[in-house]
Amino acid sequence: MSEKRYYWLKLQDNFFTHKTIKKLRKIAGGDTYTIIYLKMQLLSLEHDGVLYYDQIEDNFTEELALDIDENIENVKVTVLFLKKCGLLVERSQNEFLLPEARDNIESESASTQRSRRSRLQKKMLQCNANTLQRNKDATKCNANATECNEDATPNRCNATDDNVSKGSNDVKQVISCYANNIHPICSGIELEKIKGMVEQYGAETIQKAIERAVFRNRRSLSYIAGILQSWETNGYDDPDKAKAQSNTHTPNQYDKIEF
Repeated sequence: MSEKRYYWLKLQDNFFTHKTIKKLRKIAGGDTYTIIYLKMQLLSLEHDGVLYYDQIEDNFTEELALDIDENIENVKVTVLFLKKCGLLVERSQNEFLLPEARDNIESESASTQRSRRSRLQKKMLQCNANTLQRNKDATKCNANATECNEDATPNRCNATDDNVSKGSNDVKQVISCYANNIHPICSGIELEKIKGMVEQYGAETIQKAIERAVFRNRRSLSYIAGILQSWETNGYDDPDKAKAQSNTHTPNQYDKIEF
């Protein structure tokens, strides 16, 4: 018993843009004729692009219409067009060659197909294993990075605490007020900015600015700095006036600045 084979037809990417097919489709009913041509190619797969006339019907065209379940008149028009364009060649009374089909037919045995599928499955499994390993490595790296961040953060805050302990009582008061109302300070840059503000405006004024920022729900160092600059230019405004202004507050350059 011969081994089973599988056949397929490779349709070229320029099939529908080929001038011959474009001309065929422009004929009235051309899309039907194009389908008939494709069916003829599929019918010839197992015979290397050859169609055989077995004389079951009166002529080749009628027998072909029977084979592919199409209207006889439509098949006649298609056959005449293909012969005229050299896409169907009559070798003999009983043999008709489709040159384009012959050049685009491929096949393989059942065993070859099984081997190809097996290789594909192994390749997919290997790819999945590689992806899984990469994901594990990435997860491990993320865990290590998180651990490093957790270890490093207390050290930065401790360094800030050391710097604060060496500063004046005014700085300590401002730092405490800022940490309780805005956020804890773990940045040396932020600490130095606050120290500079204490030297320039004084602890009491900065604490009032922090309270004003909290009152307006603008909890950022940049906004506090804006308040201080405004007071320095325009003078300090009392809380009642500030409350009235907050009800009609319009955004300024400091609203969009976040530290």
